[in-house]
Amino acid sequence: MLTFLRDCRERTIAIYRSSDSFVVQSRSYVSNSIGGVIWFGPSAAHTTNYIPILSGGTESPDCLKWGWQGIYNLTTSYWAHRIVLNIAQLKFNYIIQDIRNLQNTLESQSLELINSFNDSKDIIDVNKLNGLIRDNANYGLLQFIQLFHYLLFTYADGNRNYWKDNTFHADSLGYPAWWLEDVGYADGPEPITNKYTKKAYEFYQKQEQTEKEDNFEYFKVY
Repeated sequence: MLTFLRDCRERTIAIYRSSDSFVVQSRSYVSNSIGGVIWFGPSAAHTTNYIPILSGGTESPDCLKWGWQGIYNLTTSYWAHRIVLNIAQLKFNYIIQDIRNLQNTLESQSLELINSFNDSKDIIDVNKLNGLIRDNANYGLLQFIQLFHYLLFTYADGNRNYWKDNTFHADSLGYPAWWLEDVGYADGPEPITNKYTKKAYEFYQKQEQTEKEDNFEYFKVY
């Protein structure tokens, strides 16, 4: 039986189980159709890519419309970012650097995209606007799926895996020296005494005999 206790804990804005987060930007120095921007980030804030949606658009990209933890769907930006977040748990202090590099690249490109409309003197075609926002969102989705595959290969089993000069390398990243010292890694576990070794042996011998008897009864023909 579970006992639920009341608590009071600080919650970060980048909590891992977020469905999404967003930032609303109002720009009075441009026309109304492009002045309002919603920077929408699927999944957790610290591993997402904030994608701009302009106020003059009439539809949202399909990859942002859907996305739920109950259905695995890699056509959604939510899952493209969630798989990256989960693979990051292997070696977070290393992998978060790769994620931030892609975040900076994609969000800089998005910023250039919306700023490209700022000096436009003509009425912006809404279909063109929808298309550019959609293509930008889809591009971000594909980039995060590619990042997932790169991270899975590079950090599989907690190593740093790579090819160099036609030779495959799997460098162990190990644990920090300070952590090994704190846990007493150099001292090793306590030695196993003969007393406990004998008890363990007797236990497994008895378990093995029981399994043999059970199997005999199971296959016995009447």
